[in-house]
Amino acid sequence: AMATSEGGSAHRSEHAPFVRDDQYGVMGHAKQGLGERIRLGLASLVLFPSRLFTSVVLLLAFYSVCVVFPVSSNVNRVALSLLARAILLVIGFVNIRVHTKGKCHLWKSVDSPAAGVVSNHVGWADILILCWLFSPSFIARKATTQTPIVGRVSRAMECLYVERAQEREKASRSGAAATAKPSRKGGLAEQLQDRMKRSSGEKGGRPVVIFAEGTTTNGDFILPFKSGAFLAGVPLTLVIISYDYKRVSPAWESVSGFRHLLLMLCEPVHRASVTIMEFEPRQNESPQSAAARARQMMVDEAALTPSSATFQDKLNYHNILRQGESHSKTQ
Repeated sequence: AMATSEGGSAHRSEHAPFVRDDQYGVMGHAKQGLGERIRLGLASLVLFPSRLFTSVVLLLAFYSVCVVFPVSSNVNRVALSLLARAILLVIGFVNIRVHTKGKCHLWKSVDSPAAGVVSNHVGWADILILCWLFSPSFIARKATTQTPIVGRVSRAMECLYVERAQEREKASRSGAAATAKPSRKGGLAEQLQDRMKRSSGEKGGRPVVIFAEGTTTNGDFILPFKSGAFLAGVPLTLVIISYDYKRVSPAWESVSGFRHLLLMLCEPVHRASVTIMEFEPRQNESPQSAAARARQMMVDEAALTPSSATFQDKLNYHNILRQGESHSKTQ
């Protein structure tokens, strides 16, 4: 099946979960009327720099907290939650509707039993919303630890680190592999299981956020879940984040990073809703079956469209867009 996107280009059904459908189009550069061009121009001179500056100041404030309290504690957890909500307010997320189902709790509850938070993934705003609600840990690239400011923050948040193949190859070529300290035994899956089993049922324990789809979508679809979050067989929190938009979608997808940041910060108000559900493992249930059941729960609750699309389908779609853009420039 084929459908038509911005500029008359066609996309296949397996590309549908990655197609942006806001006013600015799939690449974020759809032609706008005079009024909208004036609005964006004024907002880029006023809203964008003021919001960006304020957000950076808030991030530096949290960095200071992490310097003083370098080990995960209630202090930096509370600070992270407050910081995330403050940034959300600054960039226009004034009202975020939160609905809870069953006995699930937010991170502030000392009785929260969940060791992991499984969420759909639309864009970078998801991370701020999850930080506000759960003050969690994330899974990050190992190279993040060497990044100024971000490295210290990620360690204070007790993030789990994964070393990508490119990073291992680079370390090997540079000779760093021979001098580096031995890495922690076990891969990411083993580390994740260990962390979740240790923190399951722990009062005030810090959950780990897992984007089980393995990539982002446009928010209307949900991809097959990877089973890593379900290997430990412990209770989880399921989160569905959705956005109500017309002009600018929080879905990053095929828009360049700076362009998307510009459009998002120039939009006066953003609207989001969050649904939080509990997920209890069943006896003798395989991780794959648990992943499929959790995904179906989210489909039923939020009327998301299930898709069998893969990350490779996403890469293929982006490649088609780049080829189309190059062709247009040469004409």
